This record gives sequence, structure tokens and C-alpha cells, in this order.
Amino acid sequence: MSAELQSSHESSSSSIEEYAVPATTILEDVLESESSALTWQMLLDKLTTTSGTSQFGQIHGQTPRAVLIRLTLKDYTIAESCVAASVFLTREDTFEMYQAGTYPEKMSVVMLSYFESSSANGYVGDAMRECAPVNVATAHIRQSYEDQPSQVTLIPLLTSSSIVGILLIAMKEPIELSHPLQKIYILHAKQFAQTLYQDQLERRIRVVETELGQTVAARTLAITRSKRELQSILDAIQAGIIIVDEKQETIVSINPSALAMMQCDDIDIIGRSINELFLPNPLSSLLSHSDYERLRCPNGRILYVARRSARIRSNQQWLHIVSFVDMSEQVSAEQKLHEANSLLEKRVQDRTNELQKTVHQLQNEVQQRQEIQLALALNERFLNLIFESISIGVCLNDAKGKYMRVNKAFLALHGYSEEELLQKDYRIFLRGTEEERIRSIFRTFMHDEQAATVECEFQLHGKFGNIRHVHVTASKFQVDGRTLIVSGVHDISDRKRAEEEIREAFEREKELGELKSRFITLVSHEFRTPLTTIYSSAQLLEKNRSRWSIEKQSAYLNDIATCVMRLRDILNDILHFSKAESGKLKLTPTLVNVWDTCTEITDALIIGKGHTRIKLHIEGEKTAFVDRSIFRHIMQNLLSNGLKYSPAHLQVDCIILVGTIAMDITVRDRGIGIPESELDNLFQPFFRAANVGDINGTGMGLSLVHQMVQTHGGTISVESIQNQGTTFRVHLPFLA
Repeated sequence: MSAELQSSHESSSSSIEEYAVPATTILEDVLESESSALTWQMLLDKLTTTSGTSQFGQIHGQTPRAVLIRLTLKDYTIAESCVAASVFLTREDTFEMYQAGTYPEKMSVVMLSYFESSSANGYVGDAMRECAPVNVATAHIRQSYEDQPSQVTLIPLLTSSSIVGILLIAMKEPIELSHPLQKIYILHAKQFAQTLYQDQLERRIRVVETELGQTVAARTLAITRSKRELQSILDAIQAGIIIVDEKQETIVSINPSALAMMQCDDIDIIGRSINELFLPNPLSSLLSHSDYERLRCPNGRILYVARRSARIRSNQQWLHIVSFVDMSEQVSAEQKLHEANSLLEKRVQDRTNELQKTVHQLQNEVQQRQEIQLALALNERFLNLIFESISIGVCLNDAKGKYMRVNKAFLALHGYSEEELLQKDYRIFLRGTEEERIRSIFRTFMHDEQAATVECEFQLHGKFGNIRHVHVTASKFQVDGRTLIVSGVHDISDRKRAEEEIREAFEREKELGELKSRFITLVSHEFRTPLTTIYSSAQLLEKNRSRWSIEKQSAYLNDIATCVMRLRDILNDILHFSKAESGKLKLTPTLVNVWDTCTEITDALIIGKGHTRIKLHIEGEKTAFVDRSIFRHIMQNLLSNGLKYSPAHLQVDCIILVGTIAMDITVRDRGIGIPESELDNLFQPFFRAANVGDINGTGMGLSLVHQMVQTHGGTISVESIQNQGTTFRVHLPFLA
């Protein structure tokens, strides 16, 4: 329905009267007839045969003819029976119906209400399903208006293939569908529906034409770009490329690299047969050239090339893509190498003959020496029996400390074989600062002519990482003008281990003494204050219960409950710490919802903390497979510390990145910080920084967190600047 038809009756009466003359002429002809029935039948016939281009058919393009007839015949009773008309069209994309226009416009809301009520009661569905008009009494619509019409007519706007909408006409008096006036409405509805359908088809055709043009243009552009890219690739390839038409067996294209190899132009190649270029190898060719083919250039040159072929289909024809690489230089080099090998073989043969004579002479000399060595071997065997039977490690070194001889007892200390030690010095067993210490002892011993022996102890590092503590006694002597050193190596690892265990026991005892002292201090302070508060509050309640109000008594009871909870938390921390220290803390893998758990902890912590708040940011997975108790304890301790040591107006940031195998937790506050000199002792039990003042705390929280993180297989680190804040970072791997 056009927008002009939605104006009021008063504002549009002039436009209607402008087109009333043809209709009046038709009606005058009808009124001159003999009977009323004939009058309406003639009127229907006249309107049916009225041209679509006549002045009557062009009133605003889409005005229902029933409205025009009512306005033209406003002085007649039948014309006055029509109150209003409204058109509801179907959207092409969602198939929903909307109000496209109403005449007169002041009835727009009323007609919309009639349509919605008719749709809710199923009358609109009946009209569209049956493709036929439906009369509905307004009493069934359950709407109430001043001068309410008694009937609503629903006329579907039908085309040859679909229903484009509904024409809704309100009548003062009931009129049957067989009445001529109703037939006029139905006739106009069919013409109006066909006009709308043609308009929809024209718009669809324009959209399809536009899309088809864009698709063709894009396809043409892609083909052009592909051809340019293919040609660029062919031109850029350094190997020779020849394209052959399979049907014609002729060359249709050749790239610049192939032309450069053959030293010719494309006019010399294109159109020729591929068999004219590639020649078979002669039977007398070298065996090493069997993988190459011969290429005859237009200028007569012969090139040795490595050829590959491929078969593709392009534009309804099959093509052979022949690629080749010039191997002429390699063939020439192979020929020269073959000649050089022949010459070398001749020289080797001559040299072999000379060596055979020399070997014969040497064999005689060797036989003489073997007899001498046999006598020496007997003496050496006797010395070896003595050398190897010694239970301590014995080694022989030269003046530079290189090993010349070692016994089995010495080899058993470190795992190296005798062959691995020969020509290596004593530094092979030393690491770190001990290397410089032993080297200093060795240099002093060798330069001191008066010193015959020297003793020292060091850690001997074996081949496989084993470490032995040894005591070495070395003596030097002269043999044929050479200075040699013989050393006895005693394994004192057991003795050192016993000394270390005694030392560790002493340190542990000392540490336990310090922990005991700290624990006593904790009990005397952290337990005394809550117990004093509980005792004093209980005494005051006992003496003044009858005189105090319920609110005041509740305040003292709350103080007692708070102190009891404080003592419970301290005892729980001590219990958890004891379990962690003794290795009794067991892990219970659980699938934990990270967001819900952290939100629950933060909500509980910020209660009563004034304006201090926690900013929680979680990224990644929703759940983590961890020990729920350990995870909650870590988060609660780190966040509560951030709140405790931060001013009430500053926030504490908590960032958690949840991955697939681990999570990373960062808790950052802007509080008092930790002195740099005390960071190393931060995770020690009962340790508290010097700047905490009178802030409550036991010094066990971070120590327990450290133990729990390690038990969970994770790591924890801290960064802090005094009076600027502290950042804790925890890497917590998921449990299997």
C-alpha cells in the first residue's frame, strides 16, 4: 500500500475527486438499468473491463478500488457501508506480515488490532490456506471501539504462484461474499496482488543480474591473474620448460631459461617436434651418463640434460610439460675425474710394489725385536701382579700430571677405562674451584726440589657423575732423567659421608632450636592475645549479663568467636605445616571450577575490608585437575596477605591463566612490600619481615604455601619493592 493512501479522509478527498469522473460515468450507466441486481452486475462488468492504464486504474497506483467506489458513492447507502481498508504484505525474507497501508490513516491502529485478533483466532490462516475471502463478525474478534464495524472481510492477495498479502476491509453492516460490492473488492485485490508480484519479480531479476555480472567479472579477473602468475612462474624458473601439444606433437611454448641454455630464440623452437631435440644415448657412452639425455640445440651444440615430464589438461586439450636441467658441466667433470682415477690407480700400484719390499725388510727386524720383548714381558708380568694386587688406587704420572699407568683399584673409583685416561692429566677428575686449588698444590710440589711427598684431599668426579672423596699421597722420583710421580689414592667417601651426616644433624638440631624459639614466641604472642580477649570478654559477660543489652552482649560474643576462629586457623596452619614437613600431605586430584572457587574465596575475603577490593581476571579453560584443598589454601593465603598488607583504598590484582596441563597464578598488591634483604627468608617457618609492625600474623602462611606448591609439583616466586608492593607468581601443574 502506498504512503499516499495512509492520509486521512479530509486531506485526500481532493485527490479522490480528481479521478471520480470516469467512475461516475460508469455508475450513471448502471443506474439507468431496470433493476438493482442488474445495476451491480453491470458495475462489476464495467470495472472488470476497465483498462489498467485508464485514469480510474492509476489512482495512486495501489489504491483499493473498493475505497474509491465508497468515496465516489458516499451519498449512497451501499458505499457508506465500507468503513476502512488496510493492506498487510508478506516479507520476502522472513515470511512475516506487516501493515503496508490503511485508508483512512486514522483507522491504522484499529485495522492493525483487527488483523492481529483475526490472526490469533485463525481467520487469517483460513483465508490464506483456502485462498478465498473470509467474512469475520467483529463480535468474534473481541475488540471494542466507538462506531465499531459489524464485519471484517479478509481477502488474500493471490498470484499465479503465491500469496503476497491480505486485504482487510471493515464493514458497518454484514455483506455476503456473493454481493457485487464484495466481488469488486475481490477483483481489485487480484489486480493489486499481480502488480506487487510483478514488482517483486523485477527486483529479483535485477539482483540476480547484478550478482551474475559480479561473478562473471570476478571469474574473468581470476583467470587473467592465474595466467599472469603462471607465466611469471615459468619465466622465473631456472630450469628449462617446454610445453608440447599432445595431439599435434609439436612445441607450443618455451620459457626463457630453456632458450638461454640452448642459445636460441623461441622462433627456432616453437612448432618443432620434441623428438627432434632429445636424442638417445649411444651404446658406447659412459655408464655414469646413463641417467642423462642428450639435447641437440638449433646451433648444433649437444647438451647433457636431466629430463622430467608431466601430462596436464588445459582448455579441452592435453599438454606435455617437459622440464630439464643442463648437466653438461657435471658430465665433463665426471670424464676428467675418470681420467684422474686411472692415472692414480697406476701410481698406487707402483707404490704398492715398493712397499712390499720394505715390508719384507721390516718383518725381519720385527722378528728380532719380538725375541727381546718376550724377555721383557716376563719381567713386566711380574711387576703387573704386584701393581694390580694393591688394594688402594695407584697411578703413575709424568711431570705434567698426565697418566702413564693405573691399577684396577684406581679405575674402580671413577669408571674410566685405562685407555680413556692415558695422555690425560689429573684435571679430568676436578670441577669448579677445586681444580685451581689442586693445580696450585701440584705446581708448588713440582717446583719445590726439597719436597719428596705431598698429601691432599678433594672430590673425584667419575665418568658417570658419581663423586668420591679421596685422600692422595704423591711421591716424585727420577728415571733416566725424567721426573715421574707415583700416587696412592685412598677412598674416604664413607668417612666424609659420616662427617656430613653429623654436620647435617647438628644443623638440623640448630634449625629445630630456632623453630622451637620462634614457635614459643608465636604461642606467647598469637595465642596469648586471643586467649586474653576470650577470658576478659567471658568475665565481663558473666558479671554484666543482666545489665547489658542483647546487642552489647552479641558484640562481646562475636569477639570471642573471632578469637576462637583465629586460634583454629593457627592450629590448622600448624597441623598442615607438620603434615607437609613430614611428607604426610596427600594429594587428592579433583576437577575444580576455577572461576567459581576463586569467586567464593574473594567474596569471603573482601567482607569487612573497607574499600579494599580484589580484581579477579581468569583466562583459558574453565576447569583444572588439581587438589581442591591445596588450591583453595594457596589462593586464600596469597589474597588475604595482599589485603592485610595493603591500604584499604588500593586493590589487589589476581590473574589466573588456565592451560591444558598447568595454570599460572599471579597475585599483585600495592602494600608495604618486603625488604630486599629479607626476601631469601620469606618462606621460612615463623618468619615475619621487620616492617610488618603490629599487623597480626604467625609467619607460617607463606611457608605452608611454599610446601604445598612443592608437594603439588609446582613452583612459587616473589618480587617485591618496599612501600610499592609485592607480586607472587605460582606455576601449578595439573595432577595426572
